[in-house]
Amino acid sequence: MAIANSLQRYLQQHHTQYYVLYHEHSNCSMDTAHKANIPADSLAKSVVLRDGADYLMAVLPANRQVDLHLVDQATGGRYCIAHEYEFSPRMGDCELGAIPPVGGAYNMKVLVDDALTWNQDIYFEAGDHEELVHMKTGEFMDLMVDASTASFSRRTM
Repeated sequence: MAIANSLQRYLQQHHTQYYVLYHEHSNCSMDTAHKANIPADSLAKSVVLRDGADYLMAVLPANRQVDLHLVDQATGGRYCIAHEYEFSPRMGDCELGAIPPVGGAYNMKVLVDDALTWNQDIYFEAGDHEELVHMKTGEFMDLMVDASTASFSRRTM
């Protein structure tokens, strides 16, 4: 599978410079970092959260996990982790578990964890379990122009 169509259109519309990195099939973000031989703190993952009918894409490093209490403090909401079946129709050009952390491509609000900005480069799923998009962190943050940022994660490893 190539880069998800919605993501590719969004990157082109924003004149984003990026590279595609291929890796062995992976099943989770930490496995992806290992198989792609990249630092886990440079791999951005997305976790979709829900507050009633309101969805939010939380974007954070692969080696961290969402702290819902901190998300609620940052947003003023009461979020829980959404089930993939709830939002997957919106992201029909992506494989389950490989949602690119670019909410703008899918008309979704985004909250970016501050820890993601500590590295020079960012990698993220291209919409499948075998390709990553690689770009400079500044370029990635330019895509997040409408996103909020906060510290809302805890290190897992």
